[in-house]
Amino acid sequence: MNETSGQYTLVLTAEDAKQCIKAITDNGDIHALDFETTGLRPEGARVRLTCISGPAGNFVIDHFRVGPFKRYALSLAKACSWAVFNAGFEGRWFDFATGGPDVVLYDVGVMSKAKMGGGPLSLALQVKRDLKKTRDNKHLQTSDWSQYTLTQEQYDYGFEDAEDTFALYKMWDEELTEAHWNGFLVLNDAWRGTAEMEDTGMLIDTGYHAGLITMWGLRRSAAEITIRRYTPESLIANIRSKKQLSDFLKTTLDKNSLEAWPKTAKAEQLQTDRKQLRQASFRAPYPMSRWLASLMVYNRADKYLSTYGDNLLTKQELSSDGRVHGRFNIAQAVTGRYSSSQPNLQNIPRSQTVRRSFISPVGTDMVLADYSGVELRVLAEVSNDAQLKQDVIFGDVHAESAMTLFPVERKEFMERLKNKDPRAKEMRSKAKAFSFQLTYGAGNAALAVVLRCTDAEAGKYVERWAERYPEAYALRYKMFDQMNDRGFLPIKSGRTVFVHRNDRTLPVASNYPIQGAAADVMYRAVTRMSKVVYDLPFDARMMASIHDELLMLSEAGRGEELREIMVEEMRQAWLDIFPNSATDNLSESAVGTSWAAKP
Repeated sequence: MNETSGQYTLVLTAEDAKQCIKAITDNGDIHALDFETTGLRPEGARVRLTCISGPAGNFVIDHFRVGPFKRYALSLAKACSWAVFNAGFEGRWFDFATGGPDVVLYDVGVMSKAKMGGGPLSLALQVKRDLKKTRDNKHLQTSDWSQYTLTQEQYDYGFEDAEDTFALYKMWDEELTEAHWNGFLVLNDAWRGTAEMEDTGMLIDTGYHAGLITMWGLRRSAAEITIRRYTPESLIANIRSKKQLSDFLKTTLDKNSLEAWPKTAKAEQLQTDRKQLRQASFRAPYPMSRWLASLMVYNRADKYLSTYGDNLLTKQELSSDGRVHGRFNIAQAVTGRYSSSQPNLQNIPRSQTVRRSFISPVGTDMVLADYSGVELRVLAEVSNDAQLKQDVIFGDVHAESAMTLFPVERKEFMERLKNKDPRAKEMRSKAKAFSFQLTYGAGNAALAVVLRCTDAEAGKYVERWAERYPEAYALRYKMFDQMNDRGFLPIKSGRTVFVHRNDRTLPVASNYPIQGAAADVMYRAVTRMSKVVYDLPFDARMMASIHDELLMLSEAGRGEELREIMVEEMRQAWLDIFPNSATDNLSESAVGTSWAAKP
């Protein structure tokens, strides 16, 4: 073996590679591993370097010299457990080469999130934050790894990635308590299912989607015509400009409305997000109400077109296979939930019209399953509110909330709901939005928008809800106290969420444990299903996890079988986080040919 810089052993022969792997296997402790590859995915690319750092030594294996990674993959997978920065990336190469789930990976990028919540998306940023070390060679990541002869700098770069990963592992291994570790494993074990979702992607019906683009374009144009009718271009040249909109509103609103309108942090501009525009549109006189309504239509259509319209068809998001392969980032949100990027599939509108764009490939069924009212179920368990447990599990919690908020006779109301009475459906919808907004920390002003009433009336509705669910209502104040006392909040699985002490975040942050536990339930579902697919007698693949919904593909005609398996595994995932709890009416599921299969 060739010594390089006295820091690591450069492995250039097959015999030396075997000795390296044997040394690691004999040691048995966790080592860090990092791949340098000729491409981002195993299909059509190769592992160039396997870089290792740990108690058995430091090694850089050059696969162009010792033989392809596939020859050593199974031995490396079984040699020890591996610390990596991005388990989805390294795991893809292992699974592709071995054909099965043989490797155990611990993602150091996720370890810190078990204690802190959220975090950097790159190794260099995490090294800078946690190790106080700045890397000046990260440009080498995009260098040419396909040439037969690598530079000394490239070898050094690969080793440094592995070395930093091992240092991060040791740091966070010491920092995490046993409870943190339990929470970390819930997040970490989802890496294989997450990688499979990214690889599978979501197929776009390009013809149908092009029609949607035309429709949204017409809506935007019509809304702009209305806006311009009441707003000369000299006053607002750019409708997308928040500053110009703010300046226009300042000259248009009456004194009372202007004083009540929420301001930005520095109070230099009026807030012009959808929530504020919607609230103002309910209270503003004509023609301002119509102007605000048209502005909301314009903004919605413009966002769809700019984010999910042409971009899905013409930009890099649409791959040559006709699919979007978005990224699902584990625990990137402060609560621990997935974040999504390239594109952000989490923000695809819930509209069935829009979701019809995402279809199953020929020869497959799309299977959809989601947790029913999962955050209210979590709230019931965490708060131990007996009435909420009963309503969530054995009844229609939103109907019960509606009957609590609005004076209506039970038998009549339930009959009206059964018959799809529009007024009854509206009451239930308002109660649903109210319950979620309240548990997310919304105040009377925000709740008044949901219920279309005054702030004082909203306060009375809160009192009625709190009277029916006293423990659930009291929980958020307990969370306030914990935030102020500790600066962090506990999640049921054992991990914690660090809360920045900012008055604006306190109401929202009180719901972090609820959102976090709901996220952990979904991670367990992803993990369970990623293991199940290896033993199925038919082809099935993970496709996406969107909020509380899991999307999968099966070979045609086997969708109903997969649906039953998904429902059961999602039930077990719930019990992993909330043992001995009731699972009645836990999920809803459907089989179809598009994302719109489930109402």
